[in-house]
Amino acid sequence: MILKSIGGKPLFVHLSIILIFFILTAILTFPVIANFGSEFAGNGPDIWNNVWKWWWTKYAFENNLDWLKTDYIFYPHGVNIGKESLFTMLFSYVFKFLDYVQIWNMLWFVGFVFGGYGSFLLAHHFNKNFIASLAAGAIFTFSTYHTTQAISHVDLAFIVWIPLSILFLFKMTETKSKINPVLVGVFLFLAVLTQLTYAFVMVAFVILFSIVYFIRKKGISNKTLLIHFLIAGSVFFIISIPLLLTISSALDEEPYKRPISEINTYSASIENIFLIPSSLQSIQHVTGYAFADSIYAIFGTSYMQVQMEQVIFLGITPLVLAGIAIVWFRNKHFVFWIIILLVFTILTLGPELRFLNDLTGYILPGKMLYDSIPGWDFNRVPARFVVMATLSLSVLSAYAIDGIMKQRIKSSKKAITLGVIIMFFILLEFAAIPYPTTAQEI
Repeated sequence: MILKSIGGKPLFVHLSIILIFFILTAILTFPVIANFGSEFAGNGPDIWNNVWKWWWTKYAFENNLDWLKTDYIFYPHGVNIGKESLFTMLFSYVFKFLDYVQIWNMLWFVGFVFGGYGSFLLAHHFNKNFIASLAAGAIFTFSTYHTTQAISHVDLAFIVWIPLSILFLFKMTETKSKINPVLVGVFLFLAVLTQLTYAFVMVAFVILFSIVYFIRKKGISNKTLLIHFLIAGSVFFIISIPLLLTISSALDEEPYKRPISEINTYSASIENIFLIPSSLQSIQHVTGYAFADSIYAIFGTSYMQVQMEQVIFLGITPLVLAGIAIVWFRNKHFVFWIIILLVFTILTLGPELRFLNDLTGYILPGKMLYDSIPGWDFNRVPARFVVMATLSLSVLSAYAIDGIMKQRIKSSKKAITLGVIIMFFILLEFAAIPYPTTAQEI
């Protein structure tokens, strides 16, 4: 019923969209699908960090222990493991009858498939264009940020709830239906449960959304919108109470202020956003990294000097499409998405502007946030804010494709052909074949 109500279309259409993103994920990240039952998608030590948490969750529940704190490591003082990644820990317990490789790969695939599906629905809400919305879903879910984080951070790769939260935020500004704010509260809770980083992302987004849509003209009154926000907040708080009570013991230590040097280390350098492609991209493999190496040579740096967290290239095709949208195709929500793109791009840069991967001395808003907001330092990787910049870029790209197809080309057949060609270039740019996989070792 919810699937049908989201887009007003039959359920089989939504299932078809999900199937399309499943097929695209299987192709663009091959051979993950071929090794689904035998090797973890990705590589790196954080895989084992997550898997150990899953083992501990199952062991703790079965032996009446605290699943968020353990002294089985860092004995005798122990360590809290319940400040983030709670969704994946609970997910692993629900599917405890599977082995860890299968659980990891299931989460991994769902993150890609439904990340694309959710952003498809969000873009389709604005333009009602299937190909443009499909392109938006592909830009978001196969983005450099997503494929890079999925290497070892399956919780950060689970971006499913972000576009769904935002979709229903927009819906609750348009009608008096009370189901929309309820769903906003539920999806925001799930986003926070999945990864604490996304709590910072969504709080920042909701604040900006509130400021813009209490000011601008909309389908409902400010009074009704305020009621909707109160409903969403109440739902979020009510379903969060058990979680807050559960994790209270995991937050009882003296808070540790992360040094600003650490925050700067994990901030994006400006060329990482606009110029430096990912080493995962298939086109890089085909060209022997010629393009990337030439860029790095100009800047006098190398892949080895770039942190994984800084690999957040927005992509040539989406940037060109967004530019076309800005110049020629301005939807009524256009200004809002430009604001989101600019604000979250700035947030990815952290407290101090970096260029050529070196600090420049130019202070950014991230420094004020670090100094003035308690707990802001816990989000130690500002570069992760790019997830929202990527989402806004995907919506703007959909505006451009929809505008070109409907306004610039008279023949519907030619318009669809052009849309398919643009979609092809998007997929070509973000394909990550072969995607690394790792066999489970003892």
